[in-house]
Amino acid sequence: MGLWYHLILDQGVLTVEAEKFKTTLSDQQLKAKIQQHMRDRLGIDCEVVIRDDIPRTFGKAIRIFN
Repeated sequence: MGLWYHLILDQGVLTVEAEKFKTTLSDQQLKAKIQQHMRDRLGIDCEVVIRDDIPRTFGKAIRIFN
């Protein structure tokens, strides 16, 4: 996962939207890797969506949506 991602919390379900960055992993492999990382490091189960077009922000990053 690169520098561009969003964390979306909707009715208790966390969704991570991530943009690929310099990886040879398939979308499915990257999704599984992010889910495993979140589970192992933070103890959080989440949904993951791999996107190619996360909007860029200028100034302070906006990454968490509720």
